[in-house]
Amino acid sequence: MAFLLGLCGDFYLKKKLGEESVKRGVQTALGETLGFLEPGQPQALRAAVLRFANRDVYIRQALWRIKFEWANDEQTVMKLLISLKLTGVSLAHDGYLPKRRLWSLASVRGYNTVYLSYALQCPNASINIVEEQAALIPFLAEEAGKLKLNQEALLGERLSENQKIPFAESFAHNRAACMYQSAVSWVPLVHSDFAMNFKIELEGSALPTLSVSVFHPRTETAEQDWTYLGGESAVTSKEWQFVTPGQVTIVSWLPKDYRAVEFRPESPNGHTEETKTADSNPAEESSDL
Repeated sequence: MAFLLGLCGDFYLKKKLGEESVKRGVQTALGETLGFLEPGQPQALRAAVLRFANRDVYIRQALWRIKFEWANDEQTVMKLLISLKLTGVSLAHDGYLPKRRLWSLASVRGYNTVYLSYALQCPNASINIVEEQAALIPFLAEEAGKLKLNQEALLGERLSENQKIPFAESFAHNRAACMYQSAVSWVPLVHSDFAMNFKIELEGSALPTLSVSVFHPRTETAEQDWTYLGGESAVTSKEWQFVTPGQVTIVSWLPKDYRAVEFRPESPNGHTEETKTADSNPAEESSDL
């Protein structure tokens, strides 16, 4: 589904941003030109097209960067510096501002998750919000094992009442957080918007000692798994095209010399937990950063 939508993503945008599409709407444009809304098309495809037509933002490039560092000498706790850089386009005719609450997973016992930075920039709209850790504290709250950032309240204080990203304007939306997880664990990354390009980069002093696996669900014939093996893999980044809202990428890691019999992961609340099974729902636990 993501492939079909992404394959024509730029074409969709040209239609939606063109004068005729402004009059008719992207839904009609897609139906007329590609027939994606005809009754004979699969219901899932038609539903995805309708969702795309109703979105108020489109992401050209999503770059996730994960830095791995050991937090203690015993190498039992992993420090993760996770950043997300988005390059987007506003599709809202009355202007766009992000509103949903962002969040990161809580850390293991004895450590705290922190938001390091937040930025929203659109030069043509005179929007240049760049905030560091201390300035974000009033907009943070811990809820249900997560650290949440109220970006709607943050932008409400920093921008004038009617200041928004105009229709068809490009913008940058960046943020970064630091969390502490077990030496063997995983972090699901959720994609909240349609994106044409998704890239993940790995770095950090602990990386050579790790085996890192990235699972990015695609079609049956497309490559889904990518594994970095410290000391053996020269490539530390991977790129995919076409993601849809709700799609989840799972990043897991373990030491190269890991022996399963010795390890029982610790949950953020300090209790020992069983290994997550296929019945777990990563979308409910994903980092929306």
